[in-house]
Amino acid sequence: MAQFTGGSNFDEHWEASANVALALVREAADLFAKAPHDTLTPDGVVATLLWWLARPYQFPCRRRPLRFFDGVFQPPSPHESCAALAQGRTRPCVAEIIDRLNSVMSTAANEWALGNPEEPAGREVLSALFDVLWSQRLIPRPPSKAYPLDV
Repeated sequence: MAQFTGGSNFDEHWEASANVALALVREAADLFAKAPHDTLTPDGVVATLLWWLARPYQFPCRRRPLRFFDGVFQPPSPHESCAALAQGRTRPCVAEIIDRLNSVMSTAANEWALGNPEEPAGREVLSALFDVLWSQRLIPRPPSKAYPLDV
């Protein structure tokens, strides 16, 4: 699997991928706010996010509106996706990374389960998740910390 580490198309691919990741987090927030005890779990959201980020860079899903948690798709294990993200490099402690990601998502899910999918904001949660992945160099860091997300 090829991963972008820069180049002329990096910005375009990063923006598309990050916007889909934000849509994924926002969909999860809506579902947790509407039915907090439904089948969606924080670790399921993390597994789906990691799967999305581990995909070879290509144009994001073409179906609109995006739906990740419709019960049809089952992502691979987060361990597999982390291994794909770390391909060709020394692998960090995957279990620790997944625990940190699950902790971020569990905290957010508990807040969303109170009924407000905007608190915390999906953008803030995605930023916290990306911070974990950036700190372990599992995803490329965009040119600026204030990189815009359009979704």
